[in-house]
Amino acid sequence: MESSDRAPAAPLTFAGDVVVVTGAGSGIGRSHALELARRGARVVVNDIGVDQSGRSAATPVAQATVDAIVAAGGEAVASLDSVAEADGAAAIVATALDTWGQVDAVVHNAGFSRDNHFELMTPDEWHSVLDVHLNGCFYLAQSAYRAMKDGGRGGRFVFTTSTGGLLGAPLMSNYGAGKMGVVGLARSIALEGERHGIKANALSPGAVTQRAEDPHAFRFANRADPIDPSTQPGMDQLTPERVSPMVVVLSHRSCPVTGQILMARAGWFARAWVAASPGWIADPGEVAAEQLVEHWDEIYGATPCADELPLDGPGWASRFMFERVKPMLDAQPRATP
Repeated sequence: MESSDRAPAAPLTFAGDVVVVTGAGSGIGRSHALELARRGARVVVNDIGVDQSGRSAATPVAQATVDAIVAAGGEAVASLDSVAEADGAAAIVATALDTWGQVDAVVHNAGFSRDNHFELMTPDEWHSVLDVHLNGCFYLAQSAYRAMKDGGRGGRFVFTTSTGGLLGAPLMSNYGAGKMGVVGLARSIALEGERHGIKANALSPGAVTQRAEDPHAFRFANRADPIDPSTQPGMDQLTPERVSPMVVVLSHRSCPVTGQILMARAGWFARAWVAASPGWIADPGEVAAEQLVEHWDEIYGATPCADELPLDGPGWASRFMFERVKPMLDAQPRATP
């Protein structure tokens, strides 16, 4: 049945659910928190209040989001703890447990960028970004995972990834590494969490936020013809509010997927995935590098045909050996004793 012929979906409500949203004091995270609360979620609004370079302290933006939720008739509590430290991440989850006794979903949106040319990037620029985007994701998810498992209610994780990780981006090696790292983390949690009713997905959002005004962000700076984001068509559609609907789906108890990469920007919603070309399999025995050169088109995948790599890397590797390599070996003539 075509999607246009589907019956209207039932309203996605969060009555009774507790959701943690990091980086929820402004921008995309604030939009997520407001929309989840509007749908009945009790929200832990986490934000330490720094600018998009992670440097200067800003006003207590977390409380401002809480106030907006409460004014609209919702329930929320502020958290000023940092996900970049294990104790801080545990305190965020403890806020949910101490206030409402449970945690049902976590949306890890907190992050900032400290862009620089790769050869000039300092260890501090590298570690500070990964501490929030990747290490913080681990700290927060581990504390929440334990609570979800012990509570027996299952749960959902939504980790924020980025095209900066999926596709790479100049001047953002730290940011890209962190954002691709959370994809592997989400897929691994999806596998371990399945038996406990815990799902994990990664979302690559697109929206114009305060990063566009960040003087420390050098995005597009190394292009011969630097892009002025304000001149790009459709910028008025790149709003946080056009990303949050995907967060609602992924953090809802009816979330239809786990271990996946979703994208949302300017009203475009899609799934991304990891794929491999059909490849080339060498004959048994010694393989020379020159053979790879000869079969490079097959290895590289000169055609657009590709196989999606499923969840569970070790399992796929085992199936690959039995389904593709073993038949090829069995077909080889056996030497006469």
